[in-house]
Formats: sequence, structure tokens, C-alpha cells
Amino acid sequence: MRARPRRDALRDKAGYAAVDALVALMILAAVLVSSITATHGSREAADLALEFRRASEMSAYLLETAPAEPGQTSGQSADFAWTRTVSEPVGTFGSGAICERRVVLTGARDNRRFEARTNAVCPAALES
Repeated sequence: MRARPRRDALRDKAGYAAVDALVALMILAAVLVSSITATHGSREAADLALEFRRASEMSAYLLETAPAEPGQTSGQSADFAWTRTVSEPVGTFGSGAICERRVVLTGARDNRRFEARTNAVCPAALES
């Protein structure tokens, strides 16, 4: 005669299977939440990096194309509103003078502010 498994033993095995399934579902849910959070974070980082690159390129262009005369100009592009300022000479060296050029960009989407500055020789000061 063969011994039949007891009902309690069968119920215990079914209980372990249910607990194992619940643990597996919790692990799966945790992995899914973590991966969605990581994906969202990496997407935000990529967007910020792209905005920073565009701001860097635009500020370099605006600084290079700044007029020689002191004054302020402003404008707007699809991504940024900008203000470019060329200051009066801040220091003279012999027959030359140094002027500061400054660009302030404000993001159109999130109002993030970027600023760049450089010094340049003022041609007007060289003429006098």
C-alpha cells in the first residue's frame, strides 16, 4: 500500500506557492518602478543637457557677433530670449582698451537663465 500525502501537507505547499508568487510580484513591481524612474530621470537629464548645449552655442555666437560700440541689444529665438550688453571700456592698456561683453539667455520653456561674459579689445578706444 502506498501512503497518501496528508491534506495538511498539501495545504502547506499551496500556501508556500502563494507566498512565492506574491514575493515574485513584489520584486517585479519594484523593478518596474525603478526602471520607469530611471528612464524618466535620464530623459530629464538629456533635455537639460540639450538646452545647455543650445545655450552655450547661442551665447558663443552672440558674443562673437557683438557690435563694437557700447550698448545693449536684445532679441528672441525659438528657444531663448536674450540680452547682449557691451560695456564702456573698463581698463586701458597703452592705446587700447578692454570692454566687457555679456550675454544673458532666458529659456522660453522653463525660464532657466544662462549667462556668459568675455572681454574684448574696444576698437573705438584704439582709434583715439
